[in-house]
Amino acid sequence: MRLQIIQVPYDTGQENVRTGRGPGHLIEHGAADRLAARGHDVMVGRIKIDPHFPAEIATAVESNRLLAGVVGAAARAGRLPLVLAGNCNCCLGAVAGVGSPEIGVVWFDTHGDFNTPETTTSGFLDGMGLAMLNGRCWGALLETLPNFRPVPDSHIVHIGARDLDAGERALLERSAIRLVMPAEVGLDGMRRAIDDALDDLARRVDRVYVHVDVDVLETGAAKANELAFPGGLPLAVVEETIAAIKARFTIAAGAVASFDPAYDVDDVVLEACFRLLEAFASEPR
Repeated sequence: MRLQIIQVPYDTGQENVRTGRGPGHLIEHGAADRLAARGHDVMVGRIKIDPHFPAEIATAVESNRLLAGVVGAAARAGRLPLVLAGNCNCCLGAVAGVGSPEIGVVWFDTHGDFNTPETTTSGFLDGMGLAMLNGRCWGALLETLPNFRPVPDSHIVHIGARDLDAGERALLERSAIRLVMPAEVGLDGMRRAIDDALDDLARRVDRVYVHVDVDVLETGAAKANELAFPGGLPLAVVEETIAAIKARFTIAAGAVASFDPAYDVDDVVLEACFRLLEAFASEPR
């Protein structure tokens, strides 16, 4: 497969700190080489911004504006864009780049990422990533992203949430977003619930953006980042779900986000990220 890996090494507007270190760490430890060794044609790029004043919101929007251009160029060249990002709001540039009308979103995350400025108690912009993608906040800024259109509720499947703020939980429960939560269906019921959600989504769209915040994974003593929460999904379940997605949809772009190497133990999360990238690059079953 022809792949374009795009690094977005920013966390809360700062370069190469916390989860912003994850993209470079993955490349430095051989992510592209491993894919190439499996026969894939891999190109690697990086988003670089030079803000006059590195405000979190302005930097996030500018990085997504640049990302949209790179993702779009990769897609037009016949390459699958795979984004390695410090923050989950990379979804905005990825979806804008592949053309957001009539696209679906499959979102793996331990968090809802569905806060808005009215519900957040932390002020953390990245906790609003999916809400922004859904068009619930920061509308004027998002209009500055080329070709961005909000993704409607009915085109979104959220898998793996287990740490939701009260405000975002209320918003999610009032929405038509399909939630597949381990606490509600149990690990034994996850596969069936995921299949049902994907089958329902396939009635609406035939292309999807697949977003994996690696804190969705259960990684034992290792942690994906400081916000990781106990009780995540086994890596095999996420790999199987990506295969199930590829059997139903064209993946327009994918992302592996929010990996902070400082919390990894014995490279457990690093290896998990490699396997996720391999799942994206594998042939549909």
